[in-house]
Amino acid sequence: MKKKILFSGIITLLGILFLLQAYIQNKYIYPEWKNNIYVEKKWEPIGLNPDQLILSFTGFTEFLSGLLWIRADEFFHEGNYDAVLPLMRLSILLDPHNTELYTVGMWHMSYNFTDSFHKSDKRYIPLALALGKEGTEKNPNHSDVFFELGWQWYHKIDDFHENAVKWFQKATEKKDILPSRKNMLAHAMVKNNQIDHAIETLYKFKKETATTDFSRHEILDHNLNTLLTRSAYRTYKGNTSIKPNLSGVVKTVKPKIIEIDGVCDTGLEADRIKIIFREINPSFSNPASLNWDSLSTVQIEPNYNLTYYQDTAYIRNGKFKFRINMSKDPTFYPLLTENYVLELLYDPRCSNPFQQDYIGLNGEFLKDKYLRKDIRSGRNVLYHAIYFDKKNLFEPFNAKF
Repeated sequence: MKKKILFSGIITLLGILFLLQAYIQNKYIYPEWKNNIYVEKKWEPIGLNPDQLILSFTGFTEFLSGLLWIRADEFFHEGNYDAVLPLMRLSILLDPHNTELYTVGMWHMSYNFTDSFHKSDKRYIPLALALGKEGTEKNPNHSDVFFELGWQWYHKIDDFHENAVKWFQKATEKKDILPSRKNMLAHAMVKNNQIDHAIETLYKFKKETATTDFSRHEILDHNLNTLLTRSAYRTYKGNTSIKPNLSGVVKTVKPKIIEIDGVCDTGLEADRIKIIFREINPSFSNPASLNWDSLSTVQIEPNYNLTYYQDTAYIRNGKFKFRINMSKDPTFYPLLTENYVLELLYDPRCSNPFQQDYIGLNGEFLKDKYLRKDIRSGRNVLYHAIYFDKKNLFEPFNAKF
């Protein structure tokens, strides 16, 4: 009799626990998962051949995607770059809700396809941005791809920083974002000359972390105080002109090899200047820039007929020396057109904060014969263009500026 009572009591207790967990799951866990984690998986056969469709019907798409991704990674480390992107794309088509496939794919495209001198192929950056935008559409509740898009604009492109602000803002709105990543929004706002918004954002994040994250709270406090101090100093420092005296000589020293010896003395020991060599193409919408955000659909091959080179020369003690070597990589630099331009761009917003203390975030204190106000919106930059005929790349050429 006692055993029956004990057994009935256990069954009753289990029943109560079962109902309790069902209530908690339905009331709290399921809505949280539905609103913040779950992404509806729509079956998308685009790009799959019949064999792959059979596997998708049987439920092995994620498994197959993982195998393809591992193989793509092996190809990358073997240096077989031509095989990486097709496998990467197929892996994403099989499992479009794996955000890591998008973020690592964007990283490969923008940073890792390099020429013989380890210069990344900038023609892949529009492809990386298009891939990222697809990733945000497939995974609207996850922050990773939004953040990676912001990082591409902030760090890799380091231009048109309003785009970095846009994507970092979207990333911070996602509930799964790592708290430390939120700080990048304020940094991007500073680069975009949104100082008041950056201060408000840092203050908001600081307030949010006052009792929950002491380490981040201290970092935010430091960043906020530094920004306030810098803003006050730059406002009241007075009208002290900085004259970099941008000048130098450009030479073709060997076929397809250009050397630049220049001066750009901005006042501190170290700074940097962008150097772009590209074909003259009417489709380019901005000086010293590729049409970064030009693709509306994902592609895995860039325009191989396009010649576009971009890098940064470091300025030490007011001088810079740089070599553009296009002699070993005809697929990177096909040189198919007859007219080219070498562009020098010194943008204050791409300088370090200490340098900006002297020249102004918007180049307010710059004075130079190459000062331009029409190259980038809302600021003064130093800009100079040197034009080449194709024959100038294969025979001695010398141009002073």
